[in-house]
Amino acid sequence: MISGYDEQRLYEKVSDLYIDVQIRLLAQMKKSVEQGIKYPNRQAEIANQLDQELRRIMRELGVFTPQAVYEVIERAYEVGIQSVDEELQRARSPNSLQNALNRAEKTSYDYSFNQVHTLAVESLAGELVTVLSGTHGVILNSLGDRYREIVARSSMGAITGVDTRRQGAQRLLNQLSDRGITSFIDRSGRNWDMSSYTEMSTRSAVARAQIKGHVDRLSHNGYDLVKISSHFDPSPLCKPWQGKVFSISGKHPKYLSLQTSINSGLFHPNCRHSLSAYQEGEKIKPVDVQEGAYLERQKQRYIERQIRKWKQREAVALTREEQQKARGKVREWQAEMREFIQSTDRRRDYAREQIGKAK
Repeated sequence: MISGYDEQRLYEKVSDLYIDVQIRLLAQMKKSVEQGIKYPNRQAEIANQLDQELRRIMRELGVFTPQAVYEVIERAYEVGIQSVDEELQRARSPNSLQNALNRAEKTSYDYSFNQVHTLAVESLAGELVTVLSGTHGVILNSLGDRYREIVARSSMGAITGVDTRRQGAQRLLNQLSDRGITSFIDRSGRNWDMSSYTEMSTRSAVARAQIKGHVDRLSHNGYDLVKISSHFDPSPLCKPWQGKVFSISGKHPKYLSLQTSINSGLFHPNCRHSLSAYQEGEKIKPVDVQEGAYLERQKQRYIERQIRKWKQREAVALTREEQQKARGKVREWQAEMREFIQSTDRRRDYAREQIGKAK
């Protein structure tokens, strides 16, 4: 199946679009706030210019998103198909998986499966495009509301001078930077910022496409059983399903339906588990779960978020002093990361510490 590194490279083709746009939007907000402080009598004009620029940026995003999504989902689906063929080459026992899967190796990639492929990719890609495009209006409304709030609250301190207005605007810009640009509010009322929500949605869609391609390929060739991968630091949500065997069709008398495990938490958003073909009688090597490993992974994600937080603070800084303060915090958290990596022997993921490159 696809490696964690390759999976990240795939979903980043889409998530990086939104990360870059978030930085561009924040930069535009900063520019407009600075203009508003310098020219308080032109607030309406500045607000109108900001609205036009934000809409232009979001229109560009709307143009590039569908093609990027389709390419990513198609590739993930194809990886799922190819991994079935790779399993054939790794199968060694002449009495078990080799004989059972040799038929798949000889089965041509016929027209009927091409249709399945095309329909599946179009459906999965269409779902993700709908989800992501549906956030664009929320993003624009969120930024418009935040800019009006910054103008109103900073104007309240106008009688005490420009410095107070600047300080108030900086405080509100910092809050916007820390919370991110809201793109989605879930059923629990949680606000998702656009970069986090896009990464979660795209990563989940990539995983679904990969699994769908794998399952479709197996089913097309008459195979029903799959086993779930195992990791030393699984999420509590999918830990119960590690190394278990499931039936794709749900009709096997001994094994539960694959859909049952999915409904119960397997392949949740950001899940790293995968599946592969299984032949009855095959031995599954267990993986020892390391106590504390999951919490270590969560701590690493926390430190990464702090590094990104202060990099974004630096990006919206209105003064040199504020910029230097943010830069110092970035260095503090980077030092914390180095110490953490050294003490745990985990791999540092520099890509997760970046905030994108505004163009």
